[in-house]
Amino acid sequence: MAALGQELQAVCIKALEDHLNQKMEDEVTAALEAEKSERKEDRKGFRSGHYYRTIYTLVGPLRLKVPRVREMAWHPSFLIPRQKVSVGLMETIISLYIGGLSTRTIVMILKRVFRVSLSRGTVSNLTRRFHALVEKWCSRPIAGDQWTFLHVDAVYIPCRQDGKVGSVPFFIALGRDAQGNWDILGLREGMAEDRANWRDFLLSLKERGLSDVHMVIGDGETSLPAAVEDVFPGARFQHCMVHFFRTVYTSVDGKKRADTAELVKPIYACEDLETALAVAGGVKDVLRGDGRDVAAQKLDDHLHATLAHMDWADPALWPMIRSNNLLERLNLEIKRRTKAMASFPNVVSARMLIGARLFQMVQAVWTEGPDAAMAEVGEAA
Repeated sequence: MAALGQELQAVCIKALEDHLNQKMEDEVTAALEAEKSERKEDRKGFRSGHYYRTIYTLVGPLRLKVPRVREMAWHPSFLIPRQKVSVGLMETIISLYIGGLSTRTIVMILKRVFRVSLSRGTVSNLTRRFHALVEKWCSRPIAGDQWTFLHVDAVYIPCRQDGKVGSVPFFIALGRDAQGNWDILGLREGMAEDRANWRDFLLSLKERGLSDVHMVIGDGETSLPAAVEDVFPGARFQHCMVHFFRTVYTSVDGKKRADTAELVKPIYACEDLETALAVAGGVKDVLRGDGRDVAAQKLDDHLHATLAHMDWADPALWPMIRSNNLLERLNLEIKRRTKAMASFPNVVSARMLIGARLFQMVQAVWTEGPDAAMAEVGEAA
């Protein structure tokens, strides 16, 4: 079976080499406006032999016969200068790395699965260049007036610090415009989820250009609203509705949680703030009359913060801005990716892996694909 696989791979490699070599010959003919050995006075340049170049791909290593041209600048349209690893293979390497695999394991997989022999140094160089690209992306300027809403949350990742392993909060910010489009705006580690660390994170976004924020959506962590007021005075704070539901449900006996849910949910189905407040008043009376005083008090304490989204004129956006569901899904993906690592050797490595995963997800959503980013990595490497 292994011999058959190698034979099929050899056939595929030969067919692909022949196709690409012919493509380059056709491109040279079109660029020179002359066939091989054709004598023309108005030709653009001249052929000058060939050189061989090896490109590592998902099929295997391709040895291409690249034409040389003199008296004009020409380069194959499908090859990136000085890049020996194809975009597809680079995507695979980066995906394996983001999945938490070590450089040694990636090299082994490339050799056994793709029959591509790359050194650990080459793989490390690719991941290092990718890190530089991610750092550039994380610190890019922000279009200040584009993002009307700001979703923020923290995800805890185990990291080794001072010889001990502890959970480190990584703050993530997601911007959303008035049309519902979104993008990841920032990533930063902190010491704790307190007012000072939240303020520093929000200030870093502001220093990069973020302004005119109408609303900040968070999980209701007590220090976050104060930090929002410090950095973006006048911006409303929306307590994530889903987090609030969990807080209310867990404050009552398990047998009454379903009934409590049926009571609370209609508040957020109302079409205006006045109606929602009136419905909430009746719900609080029912909860107190049934001995669920703690739930009634929580509803009383956080009601206005959970209804802040109703201040926005377009009700079509309310389902998007009243919760952090999208950011929570991103956090779950980060935890899934980092689960392969029991703990990270330091905060920097964790930040790089989280940033890489966020970058990859955003590229998949907002661009034609990760080709442009991967090409930049390959050219740099």
